[in-house]
Amino acid sequence: MGSCASKQEPEDEPSSEKKIIVAAPSGNTLGFKVR
Repeated sequence: MGSCASKQEPEDEPSSEKKIIVAAPSGNTLGFKVR
């Protein structure tokens, strides 16, 4: 947990949700968001 968000933007945890959606095509983030 956080590993994915940290990779994109560790100082933007609340925004990580939006970032995860944008990175959904990555696949790895998609599973993380579902979690």
